[in-house]
Amino acid sequence: MQALRFPHTLEVRPSKTNALSSISIALLFQVRAIDKRRLMKKIGSLEEKTLKEIDEKLRKILSL
Repeated sequence: MQALRFPHTLEVRPSKTNALSSISIALLFQVRAIDKRRLMKKIGSLEEKTLKEIDEKLRKILSL
């Protein structure tokens, strides 16, 4: 969990909705665009609360 020491990160805990097997860290400062063709299948979804936190942090980072 060393990544949490960096600014603009968010801890995402496993749940039935997101299908994570362990705690993950969203590195919001590493925004990237990827082609949809690289996505093979949906594994899980982030909870609304987590999506709102990500949205708020990204707006702050990107000055929106």
